[in-house]
Amino acid sequence: MRAAVTTRYGRPEVVEVREVPTPTPADNEVLVRVRASSVCFGDRILRSGPLLIRLLSGFRPRHSILGVDLAGTVETVGPGVTRFAPGDAVYGARGNKFAAHAEFACVADDGFLARKPATMTFEEAGTVFVGAQLARAEARWTLSARRLFRGTLGIARALVTGGVVHLRGRARFVTGAADPKQADLVFLQELIDAGKLRTVIGRRYGLDEIAEAHRYADTGHKIGNVAVLIRDQTEHSSP
Repeated sequence: MRAAVTTRYGRPEVVEVREVPTPTPADNEVLVRVRASSVCFGDRILRSGPLLIRLLSGFRPRHSILGVDLAGTVETVGPGVTRFAPGDAVYGARGNKFAAHAEFACVADDGFLARKPATMTFEEAGTVFVGAQLARAEARWTLSARRLFRGTLGIARALVTGGVVHLRGRARFVTGAADPKQADLVFLQELIDAGKLRTVIGRRYGLDEIAEAHRYADTGHKIGNVAVLIRDQTEHSSP
């Protein structure tokens, strides 16, 4: 399969599309033929590799294939899977395992995966988890600018403190994308079904344009989500 591979830290040019082995789903996993994903903040940070990331994650990227969000169709399922069947249109996220910037990705049957809302296209659903616009979400997801600023400062303090503790050998500090929960998926699904949540896509890029997608996201001036549209090789040629 084709995937966007990052073997070293650096500018967007370090992300290259290569042929890699297609993953094989475990007993409890679903193999998704990915149709769409996104380039989010976490992808950019892990790709660029600021000093703290290099100290905590290693001097080479821990995840050679980035990408958190995904939407696509179920290709095959492991023998223990009961919630999905081949052909199902699904959406969700890989969480801190990344690897969605590829033609295929595995997601656990009980992980952050659900049937795609009929009201959304694959590219819209492929940006839901990280890039969802929640300005109108009800109480528990409503954030004021002041609370968001305080939260950002708290994260920064935690990263710095954790890094110092890690380097002194007093404890092991692990960082990365938050592990998505089923309750989050149910909540998002309710918002989508009620028409209270939609995704805003600012720009769309094909998998072969992944470096350009990172370059645009790096400008800091993006509007909406950066969608990555992924097509398998059989779709490249005309019928």
